[in-house]
Amino acid sequence: MTLISVANCAGRLIAGFASDLGVTCTKGRLPRPVFLGAACLVMAVAFTLLAAWTSVATLYVATVLAGIAFGALNSLNPAISSEV
Repeated sequence: MTLISVANCAGRLIAGFASDLGVTCTKGRLPRPVFLGAACLVMAVAFTLLAAWTSVATLYVATVLAGIAFGALNSLNPAISSEV
């Protein structure tokens, strides 16, 4: 449970900072839905690892990835909704 919580916090911080940086960057602007798609891709990888885990190490990696993805999704959804 602690591993998911710490990864969730890290995912919120990283995704929020990265999406703000990507939107405000003067050169190549990236819209926030690109970051949302990346978070969904990380979530898909985590769920695939959880479905086919064979060792405890794989379970830990999948848990961290799922926590990061949950945090990213929770920080990006309000930002994207406010832009619509």
